[in-house]
Amino acid sequence: MLLTIPITLSLAPVQVAPLPQLQEVTTVQLRVTADEAHKDLALTLERRLSDRLLQDGHRVVPEGAGAKATVVVLVHLDDAGARVETRGIGRRIETVADGDPEVVALEVQQLTTFLVDEAEHEAGHRDATGAPRSIAVHLDGGPSLEPELLARLQVGLLDRGFALTRRPVADDLRLCVGFADEAWRIDVVGGTESCTESDRGPRPATLDFGGAQLPDGVLLDGELLDRASAVLGRTTRDSTEPAPPQDSEPGPELTPVVPLTETDQSEEKQDPKKSLSVTLTAAGVFVARAGGVDGGAGVRLRFGQSHGVGGAIEVGVVPAFSGAVRVVETTPAASVDWRIGVGERGWVSLGVFGGVHVHQYFPRDADGARGQRLGPRYGGAVRVALQRRRGLVVFGGAKAGVSGGGWFHVRDGRTVWRRSRVFVGLQAGLGWDFAVRGRR
Repeated sequence: MLLTIPITLSLAPVQVAPLPQLQEVTTVQLRVTADEAHKDLALTLERRLSDRLLQDGHRVVPEGAGAKATVVVLVHLDDAGARVETRGIGRRIETVADGDPEVVALEVQQLTTFLVDEAEHEAGHRDATGAPRSIAVHLDGGPSLEPELLARLQVGLLDRGFALTRRPVADDLRLCVGFADEAWRIDVVGGTESCTESDRGPRPATLDFGGAQLPDGVLLDGELLDRASAVLGRTTRDSTEPAPPQDSEPGPELTPVVPLTETDQSEEKQDPKKSLSVTLTAAGVFVARAGGVDGGAGVRLRFGQSHGVGGAIEVGVVPAFSGAVRVVETTPAASVDWRIGVGERGWVSLGVFGGVHVHQYFPRDADGARGQRLGPRYGGAVRVALQRRRGLVVFGGAKAGVSGGGWFHVRDGRTVWRRSRVFVGLQAGLGWDFAVRGRR
């Protein structure tokens, strides 16, 4: 059962100098899900990830917001660990193994920062190209607003469809909330204006409600949140009305939250299976034939579906020495395989291959003959692999088939080297799987 956790922001306001209007920024939509056993870790991780994204200067929009995000970050926690996926121009999926909750949370934060920066670089800061984007709210509580109350207000604003930022520009809004003169006051000013009354002109929107300190739980009852939302809603509606010629152009309108449907969620689970990847591997091999067992090495380059059909080219080199002759066999081949996913990180592939067996032999004395022979090579293969972090692949496998011509070498009337055409091979190695990014 998946538990969707709402975004929770930092408990204390961070004062950051406003950026110029044309500053390049990235809009991030964050969603953290978890099974029942990891919901507490998900709550902690959601707060920390949101806080880090805002500190890094990104704009955070509500889950499912209609405003187009530059990067969508999806994090899921379960018994296997954490799965972090970023979706921008391309798609990237990384995993963190289960372990100590603090270590997992730290690794996920670092990994998310890296992946968002990577997606931001690929997107080329699409938000700075002039396309409309949602108004974001900078919540400025000052010293009079307790951190817990501030956190509840931030969560409530996100739940009601307001994007947040800590680096507002002129088109954004600054929500000033404070308690003074025995009354709570909510002001909404321009994103680059100050909450200090002496530092700015007339307030575009205010809401005062008197009384002593609000009782505990007032945010849970919705009174303060309702009034803050009302002020923000009235301000954004006013900003979209036709303005007189001397006024500046209105800012873009806030887009309401549109929750993800079950169909969207099922597509998110299926899409990784349909993605493309390039896999480069190197392996040590042992080849058993009638006449002896020989060791060697091989490399393979595969392109195709991460889980599905793919094609590959490969080459192996197997030196097979004896006392009187030195043999080096090279086996270039092409193959087709089908990958079947196993869990979140593993896969099994079944394939067939065909190519050429190049048999070269060299005498160990000056009188012997040297030469080269060619033969066909074909058969089937199976591989079992586990994909680790950063695309690292650890695998093992087996091959069987026909290779060569059943050649043998004779010196002084006796056979000094012989191998059969039928072979069985074992291999184990490492590699890297690179996701191929394309237009979604």
